Amino acid sequence: MSRDASGTFTNVAGIPVTTATVISSTVFNNEMADLATEMTDSLSRSGKGGMTAAMKQIDGSAAAPAYSFTNETSSGLYRNAASDLRIAVAGVNKASFIAAGTSILAGISTTPGASAALGGVTADWEIQKGAGNGLLELGVYSATAAEAGMLGLARSKSATPGTQSLVALNDTLGTIGFWGSDGTAMREAVRIAAFVDAATGANDVGGRFILYTAPDGTITPIERLRIMQTGSMVVTPDAAVYATPPNSSGGAVAGFTVQAATPTLSADSYSASVNAAELAFRKSRNATVGSQTIVTNGDALGSINFYGTNGTAFDLAARIRGSSDAVPGAATDMPGRLEFWTTPDASATALERWRISQDGTLRSLTAGAGGALEWLSTNTVSAFMSSATLWEVRDKTNTKTLLSGSVSATTAAVNLYYNNTAVFRTNDGSSATLSYAEVWDSAAFQPVGYKNIPQNIQAVNYTLVLADAGKQIFHASGAGAGDVYTIPANASVAYPIGTVLTFVNADPTNTVSIAITTDTMTLIGTATTGSRTLGVMGVATALKMTATTWVISGSVI
Repeated sequence: MSRDASGTFTNVAGIPVTTATVISSTVFNNEMADLATEMTDSLSRSGKGGMTAAMKQIDGSAAAPAYSFTNETSSGLYRNAASDLRIAVAGVNKASFIAAGTSILAGISTTPGASAALGGVTADWEIQKGAGNGLLELGVYSATAAEAGMLGLARSKSATPGTQSLVALNDTLGTIGFWGSDGTAMREAVRIAAFVDAATGANDVGGRFILYTAPDGTITPIERLRIMQTGSMVVTPDAAVYATPPNSSGGAVAGFTVQAATPTLSADSYSASVNAAELAFRKSRNATVGSQTIVTNGDALGSINFYGTNGTAFDLAARIRGSSDAVPGAATDMPGRLEFWTTPDASATALERWRISQDGTLRSLTAGAGGALEWLSTNTVSAFMSSATLWEVRDKTNTKTLLSGSVSATTAAVNLYYNNTAVFRTNDGSSATLSYAEVWDSAAFQPVGYKNIPQNIQAVNYTLVLADAGKQIFHASGAGAGDVYTIPANASVAYPIGTVLTFVNADPTNTVSIAITTDTMTLIGTATTGSRTLGVMGVATALKMTATTWVISGSVI
């Protein structure tokens, strides 16, 4: 009869035989034939032949695996439950394979698969361990410098394993997550992920790297750091996520960006020396990184730029830039300047406003009425403003002018104010040389006189100038005979009305002639007009009464 479907062997009829009876050859031969068939169908202990159908076994347990070893019966393979196959070592479960596709390698795994579904995604492979550190090691033993352990996360858009299909922009390429238990389940705290960062093609897969962390009080990691396919780095301390970093000056993509509600860059220095943290901008004209080529005059060396959004994109509002300020030389010759730029209203283009040159000069580069330099404080004087031709000093409220001035190619004037009204001013006409000062007398400006009478010594023929107003024209002893001092016509030199001119002849032997051209000069107390002769050791004073008339008086005249 041989074995049935359950593996039970049944003897043929007549077996077993009865004592003292004739054994039928047919019965004996049939029994032997069945035994030969089943012997042939049995598995040889020495490995002769193999199974021709599936082999079945008891479930077993971790302590007594269904498939174990003669010298170690507590290690082997066993069935723990439906769709749950395990490997035991020394009676302890070390690996589990379940129907969900998860493979669990564990030191202790009383509930395999309980932490396999992280973030709603069932893990395909999992290592579980009890006390101590869990370590996954990729050991490479090679004398070749470039050969080392590598963890590769690969992605194809084909659903068929082993088949290639092009990935696309923003596709996820791989993720590494870091989880911690909240007492109920594993929660993700940190994530590292890689994405496609540009359009792809043959031999062209640009990528970006993103680091996520979960803020305190949450279980959702948010983006903190992004490295783009361009090499640009974006730090996002807040929850915002940005596709690209903003452009810097010249439209170049920023190499490092911090994006947050109130971002802060900090460089802390702890040192018992005079040194401190530095922010360094360095420029070489060589296009090869690390190679040196001298910069030239006017090259920008570094900028700090300030942007504001227009609702669509960021526009440049201000800039501080360092540039070379002359032709540099070798070793110890790098002249520089510092530039300050601002963008005017109704514009998106920054203009250079002020510059500190390599010689220390501070100058405004703003044309027209702009280019003001102003400071505000609690001091009495708080604001100083200038343009191409005017300057002012105002009070701390910036409402009252205290001093003002004007500058041109040939003139310079200063005004002093009281209650926003000029009360004193210098006036030099069209000459660069100061001629006199004026004081406001409630109706008009009047020239300020000298405390003494300044002396202008002349030993030759001399025509007076505007600067001689209020002075004495002095003819010294022995100066010689025939000298003429001439008062110019008003059309030539417009002395203010009230101007006084003094003439002194200290020569004991020679007279001096006082002449006037075009205008009228009258001897005081008479109707006599015209030039006058000043006698030896004589003094005369001329007073301007109208635009074209003078009177003269004195001794020996």
